[in-house]
Amino acid sequence: MFSVAPAQLGLQSLYAEINNMPIKNTFTVIIFTTFISFSAPSTASIVINATRVIYPSDAKEALIKMVNQGQQPLLIQSWLDDGHEDVDPQALNVPFIASPPVSRVDPKQGLTVRLNWDGQPLPTDRESVYWFNALEIPKKNKDADKSNQLQIALKTRIKVFYRPISLPGSPAEAIQHLQWSLANQEKQVWATAKNDSPYFVSLVGATITSGGKKYNIEPDMVAPFSSARYAVKSLTSTQMDTISWTAVNDYGGNVEATKK
Repeated sequence: MFSVAPAQLGLQSLYAEINNMPIKNTFTVIIFTTFISFSAPSTASIVINATRVIYPSDAKEALIKMVNQGQQPLLIQSWLDDGHEDVDPQALNVPFIASPPVSRVDPKQGLTVRLNWDGQPLPTDRESVYWFNALEIPKKNKDADKSNQLQIALKTRIKVFYRPISLPGSPAEAIQHLQWSLANQEKQVWATAKNDSPYFVSLVGATITSGGKKYNIEPDMVAPFSSARYAVKSLTSTQMDTISWTAVNDYGGNVEATKK
């Protein structure tokens, strides 16, 4: 997933010519710049080779590979957050280091970012999740200031799961063993997904069949040993004949499950 962030005009330090831009001190310049995220029909030039990263607790590092599919050189700023994506990266206390934090990537060239756990204590009985960010900063348009053009920075985020190697079961079993129930609260029917496993379950969709009709819900990620509830629009009964759901596995593929 990616979001777009228009940089304020006049920030010459951010959009200095890439060919002459020293990598030293670039990270500090960029992270103190305020970006405003919003939805827009923009296309990211940077393509990451995975939709998620699994970091086993006994791993020395994890690699994230990306390619600049665009026609212009880019600066790529990389960092991790704990779910608070709008916080200044320097204010975050995240137990992973992305290296290099800033790199130039020429058109059709690749970049490998290394993730290293810094040794901060993390839970050993369940997964932990963080988000990897890749902010692509285009070469400054020399005519942007004269024509009032808006320079756009695109940010791509993917999940990073820290996984203790001693966890029982498997992520695949966690998807299949998700427990569902319906309840009527405040004139609204809610579907609750209960995850009794030590793994995160990343849901992308679910459909409830009740009284011969189908009702779609929009679920998201269910944390280990926890529950999440979702509103079921138009459903007035708590009778559930079947429920089918789709979740994302370790490889970024969709896995389906059904229960009656």
